[in-house]
Amino acid sequence: MTTSLPFEPLAIVEGIVSDLADHGDGVLSWEDRPLMVAGVLPGERVEVAVRKRYRNISVGECLRILEPSPDRVDPPCPLFGRCSGCQLQHAGSDLQHRVKRRRVQRALAAAGLDERVVRPTWGSPTALRYRNHARFTVVDGAIGFMRRRPKVHLPVDDCLLMDERITEAVARARGRVDDATQFNVRVGIRTGERMIQPSFGDRLPVPSGQPHVHEVVFGHRFRVSAPAFFQVNTRAADLLCQLVRHVVTCGPARRVVDAYAGVGTFAAALADVAERIVAVEYSGPAMDDATCNLAHLGNVELRCGAAEDLLPDLEGPVDALVLDPPRRGCHRRALEAVVAARPACVAYVSCDPASLARDLRLLTRTYVLDWVQPVDMFPQTHHVEAVAALRREDASPIPPPRAPAPTYEAP
Repeated sequence: MTTSLPFEPLAIVEGIVSDLADHGDGVLSWEDRPLMVAGVLPGERVEVAVRKRYRNISVGECLRILEPSPDRVDPPCPLFGRCSGCQLQHAGSDLQHRVKRRRVQRALAAAGLDERVVRPTWGSPTALRYRNHARFTVVDGAIGFMRRRPKVHLPVDDCLLMDERITEAVARARGRVDDATQFNVRVGIRTGERMIQPSFGDRLPVPSGQPHVHEVVFGHRFRVSAPAFFQVNTRAADLLCQLVRHVVTCGPARRVVDAYAGVGTFAAALADVAERIVAVEYSGPAMDDATCNLAHLGNVELRCGAAEDLLPDLEGPVDALVLDPPRRGCHRRALEAVVAARPACVAYVSCDPASLARDLRLLTRTYVLDWVQPVDMFPQTHHVEAVAALRREDASPIPPPRAPAPTYEAP
């Protein structure tokens, strides 16, 4: 076995990193196939130990950086490289933004769409300590994360992506959750509230088992229950609201449909610019939260059900439509209902470039795609959020968004 390596390499190779793959690994070439290596950057000359050969790719580990990229920075977290939760801590923010824009561009190009509509990435207001939610795995009483490769449990005392109140909860729980398998914490960045799930009774020196927390996004206060989805980056969620409002207000907004409403984030953000909003949500817990969060807004109507089931039965004209589906994207019947409703504009919010591109390919048979704005909701990782602006062919073009506005702190 080669010294200091926990495996016998198939080969030791030297090469230049040509690109970053969608999951954040660097791409080299070896034996006429891509060689994936974590922790390297485009343009770097590196020495790699080839670990395994698969049918279409090979996987290796970096032994040395022979010529570093000018975009390389010192990772702030001592666990980087051992914990696979962050893939890009060694890359400066400018490179991270370029990489994420390029990921969206590649997805659109693969779907036969014009990648030139993808704009430069908007950065997150904070690059560390931005996450309001963490799901930890507990193994033999140790709280931590599961590594991606190899798949093993890594105990974690502090994750620099998490709000410090999450880290404090982990410290308080250490040695007190031996029989648990999960330890989940959600905090209100702007309210200071904290929810720990599941309930641990009097075993913890801090309360646990709370049913919900409250958070403030775009100036609105939201109740968020334990099972409900909510954006993990509170301050960057303001940017999504800004972009969705920009798309919707570029045309008439007499009747707006929010097709995947969640706890009501976009419906609340649009309530002062739309005459009437129909908010559609399938999840029962999210619908309960939305009912609470939107009760004071007299122009919002809630409908519980799947978008693909309710959108085809919408009565009357729709001026604008918001799509914010799960990672897998929209059901085809939901997209067909969007086309049939003929809104003047559509704002499509997505956390997965591949499903976004797939759905845009169908929508652009009828609609014009004016632009796609990536947003770095998840700094230090390969993940990226994007908002696409579409319009009917007879509608005026939707101008590009202006620079991000300041974030909205708690009133």
